[in-house]
This record gives sequence, structure tokens and C-alpha cells, in this order.
Amino acid sequence: MLRDKGRFGGRQVIPANWIEASLTPRTRSPFSGLAYGYGWFLSDTGWALARGYGGQIIAAHLQKNLAVAITSDPNQPARSEGYFSDLMALLEGPVAALG
Repeated sequence: MLRDKGRFGGRQVIPANWIEASLTPRTRSPFSGLAYGYGWFLSDTGWALARGYGGQIIAAHLQKNLAVAITSDPNQPARSEGYFSDLMALLEGPVAALG
């Protein structure tokens, strides 16, 4: 839904202006340094990320038309000082190259 700017099956399900507002940086995480909109962490390279427990990530890159779901080991530390940086390197490197 995010990647498609609120559209699904040819219909506008979520207002496009809400998608735009949710991707507008409102603050910055003191832990990861990423900007934060309404529910989304925002990278400087265009990724919007929803982070869940244990390194679970839903990521979208609108300019590259990519949407990605990552599942991780919930028993490993996934904070920014944990393997979250490894997951970001995966998104920024090989995954971004697909778009």
C-alpha cells in the first residue's frame, strides 16, 4: 500500500495526502539516527521502514518501486547497535540494486 501510494486493485484505499504526510520527517530516532514520520522510519536514501520485534522489517522504496518484508531471528539483538545495521546494508546494497 505504501509503495503504491495508497492504491490497491486500481482504487485509492488510503488517501494519497495521508501517505505523503506519513512520509514527511517529524523527528529523528536517537537510536538509529533515522528520521521518523507517522509510523515510518525514513532513510536518507529513500527507504520507509516499519520495524517490529526481533528485526522484523517492512520496507518500501517508492522511487525504485520496491516493497520488501524481512523476517529475522527474534532471539538476537536487533536494536541499531545490533544487526539492524546489517539489515540496512542488505536493503541499501543488493535489494536497492533490484529497483
